[in-house]
Amino acid sequence: MANDIIDILGASGVFEQCSARDLNSVAAFTDELSFANRDCVFTRGDASSALYVLADGLLKLTCETRGGEVAVVDFVNPCESLCEQTVFTQRPFPVSAHALQPSRVLAVGMQPLLNLMHAQPALAWKIATRVSARVDELTDRLLRFASLNAEQRTAALLLEQFDNREERRGPKQTDMANMLAISPETLCRLLAKFRRSGWIANVDGHVSIVNRQGLHSVLPRPATTPPPR
Repeated sequence: MANDIIDILGASGVFEQCSARDLNSVAAFTDELSFANRDCVFTRGDASSALYVLADGLLKLTCETRGGEVAVVDFVNPCESLCEQTVFTQRPFPVSAHALQPSRVLAVGMQPLLNLMHAQPALAWKIATRVSARVDELTDRLLRFASLNAEQRTAALLLEQFDNREERRGPKQTDMANMLAISPETLCRLLAKFRRSGWIANVDGHVSIVNRQGLHSVLPRPATTPPPR
């Protein structure tokens, strides 16, 4: 099981640049937590006493809007970390996390991690670099989604959620519609269109990709840089 923890930590974005020695050190103060479907991993405003990495399963991140409604912010897939920035900000969690299916989560002790980073500046730099890159990735993703219409956002989310995980059951349609900021009826129409095109399958409210190229065809082509004159 210890090797399993080290492998998962090494595959996660925040620790992927760490050496085997560093990973062994981090694994020494990492606990395994199990959550059933719909269990709460943490709530917005909770003190961030650990850095969480999803080992297997599926989580959703949510926040409450000003109107009191719950909005889905993101989905967390295996080997992805949650709210990495709290390692440096020491602020409470900005979102809540719930399991969408039975899930196993690694909890890296925050204070031991900070002590290790203080003792090993090179390790701290590696982690800080990955956290900064993760923030850039999330910003780029937000800007990209903002420029797409409902059909394109749906295709992009499906491709993102099932990237190299075609056999894994993804989020339910209600959660997908919430995150995409469209009505469940609109999502149903778009999924029906994709299904008729032979791009996806839909079983018991869960979607799986059949033809990735078809979904890619919905997305706008990247802008090309004109050749110099």
